[in-house]
Amino acid sequence: MLLTSKNTRQGSLPGNGYGGFITAIKLPSPGSVIMKYYQKILYQKGEQIGSCAYLHDVERLKLPCGQTKRKARFKCSCGVEFNAIIDIVKRGQTKSCGCLVGKNIRLRNNYHGLSDHILFKKWQSMKRRCYIKGTDGYHFYGGRGIKVCDEWLNDVKSYYDYMISLPNAMYDGYTVDRIRNNEGYKPGNVRWATQKQQANNRRIRKDNKSGYAGVWLNPKGRYVSHIGYDGNKITIGRFDSIKEAVTARNNYITKNNLKLFKLQAYHG
Repeated sequence: MLLTSKNTRQGSLPGNGYGGFITAIKLPSPGSVIMKYYQKILYQKGEQIGSCAYLHDVERLKLPCGQTKRKARFKCSCGVEFNAIIDIVKRGQTKSCGCLVGKNIRLRNNYHGLSDHILFKKWQSMKRRCYIKGTDGYHFYGGRGIKVCDEWLNDVKSYYDYMISLPNAMYDGYTVDRIRNNEGYKPGNVRWATQKQQANNRRIRKDNKSGYAGVWLNPKGRYVSHIGYDGNKITIGRFDSIKEAVTARNNYITKNNLKLFKLQAYHG
């Protein structure tokens, strides 16, 4: 196809006596890729594009680079209208007004049927304490390197099945407790315990330089081994080494069948 300039009469050629000239521009053929690029696709109101219904074009989106993207008004399957870039809707990257995102989140949280269960809330709190800075208690959990095992981290059902199988599960007065305070939440290191049991199993005090609960170095350079029980502080003895103090405390716990207290392994 040839286009002629405005001052050229139709059918005239250079030198034909009219003094005109022809500017010849060859356009792409109608079926070519280039022609399709320049053609604006016309959509009909109500036409389905991806998973949404087209309504009408809106102002194009201007990008920082200077380019623009064609936008349109769409109607979601839920009935809500919204604006979106047509190409993104066509590719399926936008499938709804946003309602499907919320629906998928609810499905993920509810497929196990535990969203309203107390253990679901404990599972969420456990993860927040271990991984979200600024959460109350993070300093004593995530800040100390306490983590949730891979088996439970993203699977509340696995966590629920284990916790519900333990003795005293869900009994009044019992809450979830870690047995070894320097280790994370994992099978074999959690139990249902009373507040009293948890108090007896508390972390080593910050001012304890020995590294063992119930063992401290006195001003005379000897290691004192003690245990607190029923509001009383019982001194077990004074020893020349940490190992002797730890061993004596373990023996005292075993001899008196004090199951509320944990035995400590010496790591010297």
